[in-house]
Amino acid sequence: MLTPKFELSQTADELELVLECKSIKTLEIQIHINGKDLKVFAMPYYLHLIFPGEIQKEGAQITPFDEETGIIGMKFLKNVSGEDFGDLRDIKAIEIDINLLNEVNEEEVTEEPTDLNNDEPLNLNKDECVEGNRPLRECNFQLGIRSNDLPNKKRLYGFDKKYSGILGDSSSKNEIIEFSDPENISLEEKREIQRKNEDEQFDPNYYIADQFNPRIEELLSFQSSFDEFHKILSEDKNSKISDVILFSNEEKELLNDPQMRTCKFFKLSIIVENTNVEYVLYGLVDILYAFLYELRVTEEDFNVESTWTITKISSTISCLSEFKCLKDVLVSCYRRSLTYPLYRNWDLCNQVLKDLQKLLNLGKRGVLKALIKAKTLFEGDELRFLVNELFLDDYCAWVLKSCTEKSILNISNSLRQQIITKQDVLFPLEEFDQIARETDPSEFICY
Repeated sequence: MLTPKFELSQTADELELVLECKSIKTLEIQIHINGKDLKVFAMPYYLHLIFPGEIQKEGAQITPFDEETGIIGMKFLKNVSGEDFGDLRDIKAIEIDINLLNEVNEEEVTEEPTDLNNDEPLNLNKDECVEGNRPLRECNFQLGIRSNDLPNKKRLYGFDKKYSGILGDSSSKNEIIEFSDPENISLEEKREIQRKNEDEQFDPNYYIADQFNPRIEELLSFQSSFDEFHKILSEDKNSKISDVILFSNEEKELLNDPQMRTCKFFKLSIIVENTNVEYVLYGLVDILYAFLYELRVTEEDFNVESTWTITKISSTISCLSEFKCLKDVLVSCYRRSLTYPLYRNWDLCNQVLKDLQKLLNLGKRGVLKALIKAKTLFEGDELRFLVNELFLDDYCAWVLKSCTEKSILNISNSLRQQIITKQDVLFPLEEFDQIARETDPSEFICY
């Protein structure tokens, strides 16, 4: 289930609620009111709010659903006319409904300020993220449907494989998913379709032409902001990551937006199911590689095609892939980087892998910085905003509060041991390289 973005306003007599439900699948909206408690359900969205004062069941008004904007408006009468509900911005969505999730197990934890250099959850500020020391809650699922509660045993996907019923028939989601019926397709079928699509769409002439493209050398020499971070830390051994990688007010506000599906990232922890830890880590590597590819080829000046490119290169997103090992992740990244985007070059693939190693060496702050930027790109894409709902929101929350520095550095160390050869990607690249060496460059048009 998803929590919609929402806005609240009030008059002396009424409370108005505006919901943004772009992926709504039904015009049937269920509303439950019990005094101060309001629950709204419209598949696949669920919103639970608790107000300072009571509202009435009678007289509720719902404006017609706007298919273009995804907006639904509602008005409710206050039980006590003239009662002031205070600052409505302080009202947050309740993240987990115990009845809905059939008593998800929970445990109390206390959030403390942490040092980035320790193997602890990350704070955006160098001092403290959470005001006070009141006990907080963490649980294995966040408005997700548990696998044993799934109707008809539909497939799970997204971060930690905790979502189902969101994509539906991908005819309406074809800007993200490469195949139809993602709710029911098996893992083996997904892999077969992915490999078949890549084999069919790989263009030898395009690959050969890019070996003569002068733009490639310019892209290979580009130094990104992450390269600068890495350079500063390498040259000054006394510098701390927390002094070098800083978060803007806009980035902090984005993570702390109370209307996001995960509500307050500062006050949320996500625990990944033990059986899914590698799945989550491999997915992170895959998504970051795709993001860093686009960062390099746009020279950090992202454009309207950036979300398409990231989606296409990351098979975690576009094919809902599940990888068996780290090498499988990188082979997929290389194959797709040589098949779909504007620039298709082996040296470029290798350079992006180096970029990924550098990024992971920057630890959680570096990874979170990249994820925030990727999230911002998808936030403004009306066709692919679900990438945030299914992956990036949760990855941001997980890296911020639950993932450890040790986990990030372990991935970085493992990447340094990986060597991807042209034989690994299962395209006859060496044959095409030989053709390129024997060909007059003027015969090829660089795309």
